Amino acid sequence: MARDLRPISKPALMTISSLRTDGVISLLIQLTLPLSIAVIFNGNLKASEVASKIRVGANVRVSTANADLRHDELLACADPANPDKLIVTSIIDYMDRTDSRAIVYFSLDGGTTWSGGVVTPIGHKGGDPACAYGRNGDAYFISLVSPPGMRAIYLYRSKDGGETWAGPFPITAGGGFDRPYIVVDRSGGKHNGRIYLTAAAGNIFNVDWSREREGGSVRSPYITSGLDLYRSSDGGQTFLGPVKSIAMAEGRTEPLWNSNSVVLSDGTLVSLVGLPDHAGEKRELIGLKVMFSLDGGESYRDIAKFGDYSTDCPVAEYKETIPNIAVDPGSPFFKDRLYLALNECKKDSLGKPNGETSFISYSADKGKTWLTPVLIDNGSLNVERQRDQFQTTVAVNKDGVVGVMWYDGFQTATSEGYWVRFTASMDGGETWLPSVKLSEAPNLIGGTEEWSVGTSPENVRTSGPTGISVWSYIWESSGHTAGLAADADGVFHAFWVDNRTGIKQVWTAPVIVSGAVMRNGAKELASLEDISSKVELEITSTALDRNSGVLSATLRLKNISQQMLKGPLKMRILRISSEFGVPQVTNAENGLTGSGAILDLSDLLAGGSLKANEESVQSVLHFKIETLRPLRSNWVFHTRLLDLDGRIFGKL
Repeated sequence: MARDLRPISKPALMTISSLRTDGVISLLIQLTLPLSIAVIFNGNLKASEVASKIRVGANVRVSTANADLRHDELLACADPANPDKLIVTSIIDYMDRTDSRAIVYFSLDGGTTWSGGVVTPIGHKGGDPACAYGRNGDAYFISLVSPPGMRAIYLYRSKDGGETWAGPFPITAGGGFDRPYIVVDRSGGKHNGRIYLTAAAGNIFNVDWSREREGGSVRSPYITSGLDLYRSSDGGQTFLGPVKSIAMAEGRTEPLWNSNSVVLSDGTLVSLVGLPDHAGEKRELIGLKVMFSLDGGESYRDIAKFGDYSTDCPVAEYKETIPNIAVDPGSPFFKDRLYLALNECKKDSLGKPNGETSFISYSADKGKTWLTPVLIDNGSLNVERQRDQFQTTVAVNKDGVVGVMWYDGFQTATSEGYWVRFTASMDGGETWLPSVKLSEAPNLIGGTEEWSVGTSPENVRTSGPTGISVWSYIWESSGHTAGLAADADGVFHAFWVDNRTGIKQVWTAPVIVSGAVMRNGAKELASLEDISSKVELEITSTALDRNSGVLSATLRLKNISQQMLKGPLKMRILRISSEFGVPQVTNAENGLTGSGAILDLSDLLAGGSLKANEESVQSVLHFKIETLRPLRSNWVFHTRLLDLDGRIFGKL
C-alpha cells in the first residue's frame, strides 16, 4: 500500500463519524469545496464473486389460456406445506371495452404448467385481487368488485389447490372499499387457521378521471372511515367484523392506503397502512404505520409508526407502488424479523421529478422499531441513467433468505418500459447481493403493443355542448402490486406482467438462492457480538492521493458502555458509496471490496480489550476510489467523498 499520501488541507476535507439511531456505525468523509451533490455510486461485491448465488429459471407464461386479455396488478402465494401448489391473481381487461375483472391462476407442479381458475362475475367490475393458503391446502381468492349501484369484496374458496372454487361469497356490501388483503394464521397457537381480511373503507364518488391525464389527482373527493378488519374462524364460511381503526375525518382529499398483513409466530397480526400527513393534493409525505392485533383480530391495540416516505411527484409520473411487508417464518437466526419494501418519488433542487426508487427496511423487534431504509439496488444508479424502480415486492423463505423483486424502468428516445430484477439478502437484510434480471424480454411502451381504445367518461355530460371523446388506456406501471412468493422448499417464485407477445401477459420464473444464512452475516463473525451501540468511532485524520485514488482514514474507538469489550474486533461493511467514483475496501480479511467486506480492527485494542469509557489506540483504514472524477468548480454544495455504514463486532 502506497504511503506517500498527499493530505488535503483541513478546511477542504471534513470528517464526520456518528452512530445512527438504528445501531449502525456511519462514517462520512466529505469535501467542502465549491461542489454539487452528484448521484451516489455504491460499491458492491464483484459480480463474479456472488453471481452463482442467484439462479433464475426459464420464463413461463402463466396466462396462456387468456392470451387475448390484458393483465395487470398481481399478487401471488405459495402453499407453505406443499411446494407444488402455487396461485397468482390478476386484473384482466378486455381490449374492446373499458371493463375489468379479476382472475386466479393455479399450478399443481411447482410452476411448470398453469391453468386458469375462477373469474369474477360478468358485469361486476373486478379489481385488487389477493390470495392466501390456509390449513390442509385450502386456498382463498378475494377481489374488490363493483356490482351495479354498490361496491363489495367477494371471497372464493378452493379445497383442491385451485382446480375448483366455491363462491362468490360477499364479505362486504355497500359503501366503498379499496385494496383488500387476506392472510391466514399458521402459528399453531390459539387462533391457528383464523383468516383475516383487511380493506380501506369509505366512499369514492364523483371521480374526475380527466384530471389524471393532466397530472392532477383522481382521488378527490374521497371520504374514508379507516381500516376495516374482518376475521373468520371456520375456514371462511362466515366472517365477523368489521373492526375499525384509524378513523379519519370526512372531507379529506386523500384516503388511507391499505397494505398487507402478516402473522407472527405468537399469533400477533401485524398490519401495514399508509396515511398522508396532510389534507392537500400534493401528497409529499405518506406516513406508514404498523398496527398490531393480539387477540385474534378482535381489536387493534397498538400502533407503531414506521416513518414517512415521499411521493413528491405528479400523479401522472408516480407509479404508486403499495408498500408491503413480509415476515421470517422461523429461520434459526431471524425468526419473526419483519421486512418492509417501499418506493419513493422525490424532486431535485430544480423541482424536477428525480425518479422513483426502491427501499428496504427491517424490524428485529416485531415491528416496534425499524432500520433506516436503504436503497435496494444501490449498485446500479448512475447520473446518466434516469429511470424508475416500482412494484417492489418482498418475501422470505423458510431458511431466512430475503428476496426482493421490482420493475426496473428504462427510457429511450422512442420508447419506455421496464425489465424485472431480483436481489436477495443472506444476513437478515443487512446487505444485498448484486441484482439479476428475471424477465427475458421487457415490457415496452412505444413498440408494437396493442392498445385498448374506449369512450371517455367525459362523454357523460349533464350540461354544455355535446362532445365525443375516445381515448386509449395503458397502465404504465402495470398496477400497484406485483407477485413474489417462497414455496415450502425455499424456492422463490416471481410473477410479473410484460407485453412481449404484444399484449400484457402474466409470467413467472423460479429463483433459487444458494448459500447459508449466517449469524452476523459471515462465518468469521458468527461467534462475536454486535457491539456497534457500545462504541463511538472517531476519525482523527484523512488523506487522499488523487493520482492513485487511495484514501486513508485514521480512526480510534471509545467504549461508551459500562462493559469491558474484548477482541477480536472486526467491522463488517454494509454499504459504501462515493460521489466521486466507485469506492473499494482494499484490506478486507475476506477479500471482498464492498458490501460484506470484513475489516480486522483488533490492533485498536492495545491490551486485547477496552475498559468502560476507555479510548483505543489509533489505526488506519485504506480505501480506493476507482475512476476518480475531477472537481467541478461551478457546483456549490458539500460533496461526499466516502460514505460508509457498518457494524462492529467483538466479545463482551
